[in-house]
Amino acid sequence: MDTVVSAEYRNKLSAAVLQVTERCIAPEIKMKIMRVVRVGLCALMAIAVTRFCTQDSESAQAEIDRQTVNCLTSELTSEEKYRMAQLADEHNMEATRSVYDEVFSRCIVRLDQVDRQETLIRTAQQALNHDPEFQRMLRVRGLAQKHM
Repeated sequence: MDTVVSAEYRNKLSAAVLQVTERCIAPEIKMKIMRVVRVGLCALMAIAVTRFCTQDSESAQAEIDRQTVNCLTSELTSEEKYRMAQLADEHNMEATRSVYDEVFSRCIVRLDQVDRQETLIRTAQQALNHDPEFQRMLRVRGLAQKHM
């Protein structure tokens, strides 16, 4: 028995199935199905646009946060760095925080950064620990303590 079906027979079969389907499904049901399909496609598009915009928003927020951290480290005056070196040597984190609070008010770009202030300041402190001028101040401060 030959199981290969000719192309002509497949076309006739497909046409017959379409005719039966068209006769069996009422026009109102077809309209409901089309409406559901349209709503589904619109929902998928809305999700895709939202996801795209959210990713863009998150990258913009990350860039603004990087700029703020950069400001928190680069906008420190030598006097502020010296005060922070003294406070770091004394392990006075609360006073160090007050110095950063003053600088943060100069560097804040968006209001929602206030909610992330702790994280931004912590990141700036870590970056400051790699600053050559700050490291020199810590060494000089440490040497001065040894000679007293």
